[in-house]
Amino acid sequence: MESGMEFEKFKTMHFPRDVFVGHGVLENVAQVVNQNLKSGPVLILTG
Repeated sequence: MESGMEFEKFKTMHFPRDVFVGHGVLENVAQVVNQNLKSGPVLILTG
């Protein structure tokens, strides 16, 4: 699950920490990111 590491870097680079205080929020964002990865390019994570 290397995408988990990528998501960790992604969320810490692009989002303020206070947005991620709740685990529920984290899970929701992770689901959205996973859906985007399935339907679109992965450029948001690499660049």
